[in-house]
Amino acid sequence: MNAHERVRERFTELAAAFGLLTRLPVHRLPLSIIQTRSDAVWAYPLVGATVGALGGGVCYWASTALKQRFRYDDSLDVFGVHGVGGALGTLLAGVFAAASVSAAGGEAGVSGLLEGNPRQLLVQAIGVGATVLWCAIGTWITLKIVDALVGLRVGAEHEREGLDVALHGEAMGI
Repeated sequence: MNAHERVRERFTELAAAFGLLTRLPVHRLPLSIIQTRSDAVWAYPLVGATVGALGGGVCYWASTALKQRFRYDDSLDVFGVHGVGGALGTLLAGVFAAASVSAAGGEAGVSGLLEGNPRQLLVQAIGVGATVLWCAIGTWITLKIVDALVGLRVGAEHEREGLDVALHGEAMGI
Protein backbone atom coordinates (compact mmCIF):
# COMPACT_ATOMS: atom_id res chain seq x y z
CA MET A 1 0.00 0.00 0.00
CA ASN A 2 1.52 3.32 -1.05
CA ALA A 3 1.30 6.61 0.89
CA HIS A 4 -1.65 7.90 -1.17
CA GLU A 5 -3.68 4.77 -0.45
CA ARG A 6 -2.87 4.97 3.29
CA VAL A 7 -3.94 8.62 3.48
CA ARG A 8 -7.09 7.92 1.48
CA GLU A 9 -7.93 4.97 3.73
CA ARG A 10 -7.42 7.09 6.87
CA PHE A 11 -9.63 9.89 5.55
CA THR A 12 -12.31 7.35 4.65
CA GLU A 13 -12.21 5.83 8.15
CA LEU A 14 -12.25 9.28 9.74
CA ALA A 15 -15.16 10.43 7.58
CA ALA A 16 -17.15 7.32 8.46
CA ALA A 17 -16.48 7.82 12.17
CA PHE A 18 -17.52 11.47 12.14
CA GLY A 19 -20.55 10.67 9.99
CA LEU A 20 -21.62 8.11 12.55
CA LEU A 21 -21.00 10.43 15.51
CA THR A 22 -22.94 13.33 14.03
CA ARG A 23 -25.98 11.11 13.79
CA LEU A 24 -25.98 10.01 17.43
CA PRO A 25 -27.54 12.79 19.51
CA VAL A 26 -28.50 12.02 23.08
CA HIS A 27 -32.30 12.10 22.89
CA ARG A 28 -33.66 12.22 19.37
CA LEU A 29 -32.52 12.09 15.78
CA PRO A 30 -33.97 14.44 13.19
CA LEU A 31 -33.78 12.45 9.98
CA SER A 32 -35.38 15.03 7.77
CA ILE A 33 -36.28 18.69 7.85
CA ILE A 34 -39.13 17.96 5.47
CA GLN A 35 -42.39 18.72 7.22
CA THR A 36 -44.74 15.77 6.95
CA ARG A 37 -47.58 17.45 8.79
CA SER A 38 -46.90 20.01 11.46
CA ASP A 39 -43.80 18.26 12.75
CA ALA A 40 -40.53 16.90 11.38
CA VAL A 41 -39.80 13.18 11.15
CA TRP A 42 -37.93 11.75 14.15
CA ALA A 43 -36.55 8.31 14.96
CA TYR A 44 -34.62 6.51 17.71
CA PRO A 45 -30.88 7.22 18.19
CA LEU A 46 -29.83 3.69 17.20
CA VAL A 47 -31.46 4.38 13.84
CA GLY A 48 -29.01 7.28 13.56
CA ALA A 49 -26.11 4.83 13.55
CA THR A 50 -27.79 2.86 10.77
CA VAL A 51 -28.55 5.98 8.73
CA GLY A 52 -25.01 7.27 9.34
CA ALA A 53 -23.41 4.04 8.20
CA LEU A 54 -25.64 3.77 5.14
CA GLY A 55 -25.23 7.45 4.35
CA GLY A 56 -21.46 7.36 4.70
CA GLY A 57 -21.15 4.35 2.43
CA VAL A 58 -23.59 5.60 -0.20
CA CYS A 59 -22.08 9.11 -0.23
CA TYR A 60 -18.59 7.66 -0.61
CA TRP A 61 -19.77 5.44 -3.48
CA ALA A 62 -21.55 8.37 -5.17
CA SER A 63 -18.48 10.60 -4.79
CA THR A 64 -16.12 8.03 -6.26
CA ALA A 65 -17.59 5.21 -8.36
CA LEU A 66 -20.73 7.01 -9.58
CA LYS A 67 -18.73 10.11 -10.49
CA GLN A 68 -16.22 8.02 -12.45
CA ARG A 69 -18.97 6.00 -14.13
CA PHE A 70 -20.84 9.05 -15.46
CA ARG A 71 -17.69 11.20 -15.79
CA TYR A 72 -19.21 14.39 -14.38
CA ASP A 73 -17.15 17.26 -12.99
CA ASP A 74 -17.78 17.71 -9.27
CA SER A 75 -14.50 18.63 -7.60
CA LEU A 76 -16.14 19.23 -4.21
CA ASP A 77 -18.41 16.14 -4.38
CA VAL A 78 -21.49 18.28 -3.79
CA PHE A 79 -23.79 16.00 -5.77
CA GLY A 80 -22.42 12.82 -4.20
CA VAL A 81 -22.75 14.11 -0.65
CA HIS A 82 -25.65 16.55 -0.64
CA GLY A 83 -27.67 15.27 -3.59
CA VAL A 84 -27.37 11.53 -3.12
CA GLY A 85 -26.93 11.68 0.66
CA GLY A 86 -29.86 14.07 1.08
CA ALA A 87 -32.12 11.91 -1.05
CA LEU A 88 -31.11 8.79 0.88
CA GLY A 89 -31.67 10.48 4.25
CA THR A 90 -35.06 11.78 3.17
CA LEU A 91 -36.16 8.36 1.95
CA LEU A 92 -34.86 6.66 5.09
CA ALA A 93 -36.95 9.09 7.14
CA GLY A 94 -39.97 7.47 5.52
CA VAL A 95 -38.65 4.06 6.51
CA PHE A 96 -37.50 4.66 10.10
CA ALA A 97 -39.91 7.36 11.37
CA ALA A 98 -41.25 6.41 14.81
CA ALA A 99 -44.63 7.69 15.98
CA SER A 100 -43.66 7.32 19.64
CA VAL A 101 -40.69 9.64 19.19
CA SER A 102 -42.29 12.23 16.89
CA ALA A 103 -45.49 12.66 18.92
CA ALA A 104 -45.70 16.06 20.58
CA GLY A 105 -48.29 18.31 22.17
CA GLY A 106 -51.05 15.72 22.21
CA GLU A 107 -50.75 15.07 18.46
CA ALA A 108 -50.12 11.60 17.16
CA GLY A 109 -46.65 10.99 15.79
CA VAL A 110 -45.64 10.02 12.28
CA SER A 111 -44.95 6.35 11.57
CA GLY A 112 -42.64 5.09 8.89
CA LEU A 113 -42.53 1.97 6.76
CA LEU A 114 -41.14 -0.19 9.57
CA GLU A 115 -44.11 0.74 11.76
CA GLY A 116 -46.57 -0.23 9.04
CA ASN A 117 -47.01 3.10 7.24
CA PRO A 118 -45.81 2.73 3.63
CA ARG A 119 -47.56 6.01 2.76
CA GLN A 120 -44.85 7.95 4.63
CA LEU A 121 -42.18 6.49 2.35
CA LEU A 122 -44.29 7.56 -0.64
CA VAL A 123 -44.57 11.10 0.80
CA GLN A 124 -40.80 11.23 1.22
CA ALA A 125 -40.23 9.88 -2.32
CA ILE A 126 -42.55 12.54 -3.77
CA GLY A 127 -40.55 15.15 -1.85
CA VAL A 128 -37.28 13.81 -3.31
CA GLY A 129 -38.77 13.78 -6.80
CA ALA A 130 -40.08 17.33 -6.47
CA THR A 131 -36.69 18.51 -5.22
CA VAL A 132 -34.85 16.84 -8.10
CA LEU A 133 -37.25 18.41 -10.60
CA TRP A 134 -36.95 21.85 -8.98
CA CYS A 135 -33.15 21.67 -8.97
CA ALA A 136 -32.96 20.41 -12.57
CA ILE A 137 -35.19 23.20 -13.86
CA GLY A 138 -33.40 25.86 -11.80
CA THR A 139 -29.99 24.63 -12.94
CA TRP A 140 -31.05 24.55 -16.59
CA ILE A 141 -32.39 28.12 -16.41
CA THR A 142 -29.26 29.36 -14.63
CA LEU A 143 -26.96 27.68 -17.15
CA LYS A 144 -28.89 29.17 -20.07
CA ILE A 145 -28.59 32.67 -18.59
CA VAL A 146 -24.86 32.28 -17.87
CA ASP A 147 -24.26 30.83 -21.34
CA ALA A 148 -26.06 33.77 -22.95
CA LEU A 149 -24.11 36.34 -20.91
CA VAL A 150 -20.56 35.00 -20.75
CA GLY A 151 -20.53 31.46 -22.10
CA LEU A 152 -20.01 28.22 -20.25
CA ARG A 153 -16.72 27.08 -21.76
CA VAL A 154 -13.38 28.66 -22.41
CA GLY A 155 -11.67 28.17 -25.75
CA ALA A 156 -9.55 25.14 -26.55
CA GLU A 157 -6.37 27.26 -26.53
CA HIS A 158 -7.08 28.49 -22.98
CA GLU A 159 -7.73 24.93 -21.83
CA ARG A 160 -4.42 23.73 -23.32
CA GLU A 161 -2.53 26.63 -21.77
CA GLY A 162 -4.22 26.15 -18.43
CA LEU A 163 -6.87 28.35 -16.86
CA ASP A 164 -4.58 29.68 -14.12
CA VAL A 165 -2.31 31.20 -16.73
CA ALA A 166 -4.91 32.10 -19.35
CA LEU A 167 -7.54 33.67 -17.10
CA HIS A 168 -5.73 34.65 -13.92
CA GLY A 169 -2.17 35.34 -15.07
CA GLU A 170 -0.80 32.97 -12.46
CA ALA A 171 2.01 30.59 -13.29
CA MET A 172 3.71 28.14 -11.00
CA GLY A 173 7.48 28.19 -11.36
CA ILE A 174 9.21 24.89 -10.88
